[in-house]
Amino acid sequence: MPQDTRPQQAPLISVLMPAYNCEAYVLEAVSSMLSQSFADFELLVIDDGSTDSTRRLLESVHDPRLRLVSNDHNIGLIGTLNRGLELASGRYVARMDADDISAPERLEKQVQFLEAHPDVHVLGTMVNLINEQGKVFGAIAGYPKDADEIHRYLLRECCLIHPSVMFRKDAVLAVDGYSASARHAEDYDLWLRLSDHHKIANLPDKLVSYRMHRNQVSIRNLATQHQVAQHCRMEALKRRSTLGEDVSEAVRIVYAGPWGRLRAAECTLGRDYLNWARIYRWMKHPHMALRLALKAVLHSPFSATAWNMLMICSVESIVPPSWRQAAKWYARRLSRLLKSGSRFS
Repeated sequence: MPQDTRPQQAPLISVLMPAYNCEAYVLEAVSSMLSQSFADFELLVIDDGSTDSTRRLLESVHDPRLRLVSNDHNIGLIGTLNRGLELASGRYVARMDADDISAPERLEKQVQFLEAHPDVHVLGTMVNLINEQGKVFGAIAGYPKDADEIHRYLLRECCLIHPSVMFRKDAVLAVDGYSASARHAEDYDLWLRLSDHHKIANLPDKLVSYRMHRNQVSIRNLATQHQVAQHCRMEALKRRSTLGEDVSEAVRIVYAGPWGRLRAAECTLGRDYLNWARIYRWMKHPHMALRLALKAVLHSPFSATAWNMLMICSVESIVPPSWRQAAKWYARRLSRLLKSGSRFS
């Protein structure tokens, strides 16, 4: 087993990768980091008490940049991340999940940006969305990139993809790292606290392939995540108001009120379910998308968008894909015939 020894000369970057029961994907994730065009980094993988073959697979990797650490027992993501911050040797910490894939140029592009912009303390990227088989089915590429825009937008939504982020370690340690009270929204809480005094940016490049699962943890804990995220937003509003910032517009969005909740306005649980229904529809999991769309309607019964999503997902769940494809073909054919003035023989 690789020894947990700090390198004699500290690397510039520590890639922090928690790993728990991820035997199906962990070697692909590790390989993507060890294939980076930027070489001055350590890959700090913390096995959080896995019960499958994750640890054995990691022990089979022989590369001096890999530091494998094992928790005595499963302590959860937040505890593992904070332990990783304590062990990290680099000036910068790059987050990475054990089931995602980083583009070869990811670290190089992020460190170049942070070195050139010393006032930016957190830097995310856009991402491709991949399914369990690693096939790209979509992307998240529309999040704001400019620091001022992100500062405003963060009060409405978390606009950084956690496993794509690189940050200055000292800045995160100065705010005591990830908060145990922000479970399921620990990254969002951290970015909000950091944004009080530091700039945050996003690169426009899609430098991470973010894997979506049929049993995504976020889905199982969506109601709790929403509640915690809402609390984080409210606390951020108080802090910014105390700092003299005008947050009146954000207050109207964050405190959506009963009518806003019924319409699936921003910062409401109905909107969260609606967004996840879209993602699972992209993934071609119609039954899961239908369940989420139904919850969106139940929480926001006056949302036309939620009802429309529910109807689409209902059709896609009932009608076989081959029938839908045939219907689309006939519809296109009929449209062309009508346009050309042709008549059926």
